[in-house]
Amino acid sequence: MKLSIFLTMGFFAMSLTTQFIFAADSSLRATRPIRKAFTPKLGGVIVGGKDCLIETKDITLKQISNGEYEIHFTKASNIVSGDQPTLISPILAVDSGSGSINRSVCTIAIPVQFNKAASVQFKELFISGFQSLSLPEFASFKGEVFFSGSRGESLDLNFVNFDSMIAYNFDLSRQSEIYVESGSSQIIRFNFSMIMKSDDHSFTLLDHLGLRFLVKN
Repeated sequence: MKLSIFLTMGFFAMSLTTQFIFAADSSLRATRPIRKAFTPKLGGVIVGGKDCLIETKDITLKQISNGEYEIHFTKASNIVSGDQPTLISPILAVDSGSGSINRSVCTIAIPVQFNKAASVQFKELFISGFQSLSLPEFASFKGEVFFSGSRGESLDLNFVNFDSMIAYNFDLSRQSEIYVESGSSQIIRFNFSMIMKSDDHSFTLLDHLGLRFLVKN
């Protein structure tokens, strides 16, 4: 009889202890702060300049590694030689002929929402496209990328080849990083222009732009 009572009381005590530990653990888990993931989001694109052929649907944001993100501007571009039809949907294009000087200008502003406070630094701008140059006197690209309220370094590129694909990367790591508050929206601005002068018909087009940036929080 005494053994039965002792076992019953022991089991009851173990049961109470188990319930207390479980309740305490549940309480700790309930009060433990949940670490919010860093998820920057793009707002609607604002485009300036009649030569700029970019829309919000053409812009994507992707994470490529821990803390590194890329914004991509992509338009379909299909160059077919010979008598086949040619479909060109560039972001920015310039053409020239008969010795004329033509210039195309594009400005793009993209709001980026940051849900956590962080330091942000641009790393690289890359462009790609196609060019067909016939006896050009000159053809060039100029660009600038910066956050509103700051300035970016001038990016310059001279096109020297004739019929060829374009692929070039600009190092932006020398630009200063900025600090963004949690919940704030920062506008990234892109200024681009291309100039061409040629005696015969020539053109240069860009169908992809990309910006890589680093986030430290």
